[in-house]
Amino acid sequence: MNARQGINIKKSRLYPLLAIEQFLSHKTRHRIYGTVGIVIILVAIADGMVFIMLSMVPFNNQVVQFLKAFGVKSAGAALVLLSLWLCVYLLEAFFRSYYFKEKELDLSGKQTRDEADLLSFEVVRILKRGQGKDITVAFLASHAGRKIMLRCGIDSEFAGNLIREKTHVVPFLPSLDMQTMFTLAHLISFLYRADEGFAGFLFRAGIKEKDVVGATDWVIEENEIAKQKERWWSRVNLEKIPGIGSEWAYGYAFMLARYGNEITGFTRGSYGVTSLKNEGIVEQIKIILARAKEANAILIGEEGVGKLDVVRLLAQRIAKGHIDPALRGKKIILFNTVRFTSGMRTKGEFEQGLLHMFTELIKAGNIILAFDDFAGFILNARQLGVQVLSLIDSYLGSPYVQIIALSDKEQYHQFLETDPIITQRFEKVIMEEPVHDETVRVVRRVAAELEKMNHIFFTYPAVEEVVISAENYIVNGVMPDKAIDIVVEVVPLLVSRQKFFVEKDDILAFIRDKTNIPVGDIREDERDILMRLEEILHQRVVGQNEAVKAVASAMRRARAGVRNVKRPIGSFLFLGSTGVGKTETAKSLAEVFFGNEDAMSRIDMSEYQGKDALSRLTGSFEDGKVGTLVKMLKEKPYGVLLLDEIEKADRDVLDLFLQVLDEGFFSDMKGKRVNARNVIVIATSNAGSDLIWEEAKKPSLAIDFKRVLVDAIIQKGMFRPEFLNRFDAVIVFRPLNRAELRTIAELMLRKLRARLKEQSLNLVINDPLIDYVAGQGYDPAFGARPMNRAIQEYVEQAIAEKMISGDVHEGQSIEFAEGDFRE
Repeated sequence: MNARQGINIKKSRLYPLLAIEQFLSHKTRHRIYGTVGIVIILVAIADGMVFIMLSMVPFNNQVVQFLKAFGVKSAGAALVLLSLWLCVYLLEAFFRSYYFKEKELDLSGKQTRDEADLLSFEVVRILKRGQGKDITVAFLASHAGRKIMLRCGIDSEFAGNLIREKTHVVPFLPSLDMQTMFTLAHLISFLYRADEGFAGFLFRAGIKEKDVVGATDWVIEENEIAKQKERWWSRVNLEKIPGIGSEWAYGYAFMLARYGNEITGFTRGSYGVTSLKNEGIVEQIKIILARAKEANAILIGEEGVGKLDVVRLLAQRIAKGHIDPALRGKKIILFNTVRFTSGMRTKGEFEQGLLHMFTELIKAGNIILAFDDFAGFILNARQLGVQVLSLIDSYLGSPYVQIIALSDKEQYHQFLETDPIITQRFEKVIMEEPVHDETVRVVRRVAAELEKMNHIFFTYPAVEEVVISAENYIVNGVMPDKAIDIVVEVVPLLVSRQKFFVEKDDILAFIRDKTNIPVGDIREDERDILMRLEEILHQRVVGQNEAVKAVASAMRRARAGVRNVKRPIGSFLFLGSTGVGKTETAKSLAEVFFGNEDAMSRIDMSEYQGKDALSRLTGSFEDGKVGTLVKMLKEKPYGVLLLDEIEKADRDVLDLFLQVLDEGFFSDMKGKRVNARNVIVIATSNAGSDLIWEEAKKPSLAIDFKRVLVDAIIQKGMFRPEFLNRFDAVIVFRPLNRAELRTIAELMLRKLRARLKEQSLNLVINDPLIDYVAGQGYDPAFGARPMNRAIQEYVEQAIAEKMISGDVHEGQSIEFAEGDFRE
């Protein structure tokens, strides 16, 4: 679409509103009829008091004349003010009636229309100011533009800099699609693409096109909600006025009044949020409940997905009258199963109470019964010997009973799915997690509620980051519950810090503190660690320069944001013989990136061979045992996952980890996703160690040795190519030389010296001691792994004998010379 001569906005059906706004703005009109209304009320009160005083209290003629004159003049003033109030109010009513015609415009017909009729009121206001000059400047200077920029996190001063520095001009709109309204969101998208200066300005501020479009949608939604409240004559608002005597046509359920609570809509704590998908589910439930018989729905979804919100939304629709005739006048009662079950001491009492409640339900005639945890209620009843479904089966088929049962997926599949009564009497409705855009919409509404309650302001990038962070970093729970929890938790934290303008960085800082995952902008201390990562790793890992450099480079790429967030933070295959530093490198990474080497979880893959290997990792549905891998990732969702000797694992286990490396998750025995995207996966293997030994005899590893080694491993059938290709890096650890063994021995002896200092003893670390430990603690088959045992058997044993014999006392030094350990 090419830009051309401007649209004649005088032909717009909304143009009269511009004249009204220019003559008397919306804000001014509200001030006038608000202030005048208060004055009229005060004058009326004063006149009433004058009338009462004249009729009840005897005054002399002079006072009476004064009060009468005051009453006449104040009444006249009140009439004048009333006339002014009516004029302004009628002007406002005229404005509103025209404004809402935009919502009623039929674009499906074939009648000839002018392009100006396709413009929303906000766009018309901007064009009146900027068409033929610069639409971008007019947008930024408008009230809507300022609000949108603020939602993007850009204040008026920063936007003013763009207006002053702009060189590119956008004077006209493109040709319009005659079947679509051109709203503020369309204008923003057009300006972003047509005005390079505007797009560059947003880019420099870190605002992407989707952010500014999302902020625009949010502002439009806020304006529509505010305008709808002003449209008091609309059906939606008039239906909020409750009827009189509608309850008198129905009976009263005393039992349910004791064990149930009526759901009338959204409570303040629920924030009144929903999504487009929820509205679709409500329509499904409405159809089920409107049946002539067996009008029972079972809503299945994970805990936190918003099942009860769907019931609240349905109750809200019923209360407003937006419902089918079969459900009009109904009310939804949430049955408190816990209170009911705890109040029934015997099987007979339970059965009698439940049957009595359903009898009352039928007599009342206007109750839809909701069970929050239907499976839990049935299981608790079984403990008393009551078969609930069999007991109420006849009621479930009655045309006078309507039930909404809620259940999570696991309990439904385990306890309810195979029951023939559930299959026959209930219609299943599946509720999945909302998609990203729907969750953003829900979080926007939660944020708007919290803004009112806490006098805080959310930018749109902050809301977007809440959803992204909930998806990527919060492993427990489902959407939108995870995202709502972040918003609810972050607000009091920021308020306590006197931070009332919530930005993207605030959310990232919260996630960093909550999960210990380094996200967001790289701080100075973290930047220093990343730049010196090789040096820091070498404080614990001796030698292995090539391996340490490869790991450090991969982790810097991951932290820089280059990595795929749908995969683990990093994934490495360490190849090398035993005792060369593979496990120590993994521990070092855990300490550097997650603060403590305890953040590392280790699985000995040699234990996972045979037919049951996979089930022991992911869990067994038959016996209900939780798998080792599932348990580890639930307990430590953020850290290092070490898969030791992975070449010994069963082929099915390798296929499982192929999925983990590729997608960052797997499914447990119950079909639930287990998140592995916030861990560093390190697999170690001795595969090809013979080749590494031979190559290590050379002065340095050949440039293409890793490729040769990987080819040899594949040819031997130890790993498949697709498995190896899933790792971020395959890293070769070469055997340790004598100098490196001495360094390892010295490091271990320093640890021993630190322990002895707690007993006021000083161990002198000299060359003879280091040489002896390095010689005794090295084994070609196990590398430096036996060194700890050598220190225990020789050095610690010798020190213990000296302490017991009394040769060494507190405050003394212990020094070993060459020959002290000879037998």
